[in-house]
Amino acid sequence: MESHGCGGFYRTAPDAIEIDVVGDPPPALQDAVQSLQGIGVAACGSDSSDESPCVLFGHTSTGGFVSPKGVNLVVEACLRENISKLRTAQADERHLFVWIDPSIGVAGVGIPSDCPPTVPPAIDPDVTAIWVGFPAPGGAEAGASRLWRATTAGWEDLGTQLIP
Repeated sequence: MESHGCGGFYRTAPDAIEIDVVGDPPPALQDAVQSLQGIGVAACGSDSSDESPCVLFGHTSTGGFVSPKGVNLVVEACLRENISKLRTAQADERHLFVWIDPSIGVAGVGIPSDCPPTVPPAIDPDVTAIWVGFPAPGGAEAGASRLWRATTAGWEDLGTQLIP
């Protein structure tokens, strides 16, 4: 997968799979994904942060292991649902707030990587920023949440915040 520049694949809908690769996936990569799906792998991600290639697999049930790109997919869907309300707001700035439940398969486990996506979501020019919150790993009981902010310039990790 990594030799084809693939960051992984994950389910975006019950009958749709997204392969995280720039451009069209080459046939060899499509064959590899089909082979993995054939043995029951619903999603996997590739971690190139180490010097040696590593493919990560996780169990999927109500959530699953996905690329952080899944966060952008959820944010963009929320933006599409709310853009008309944002555009009609009589304000100098327009902010969208998105809470991501870790059980959401597409976005939920792109979150624990502690790294926002390297590419920002597609943000409408009328929107100033998109804020994304989610439970901090191990901190949900105490009300601790992680907070990211996306603008057209990219993602910013605002760290762990206490939300009473």
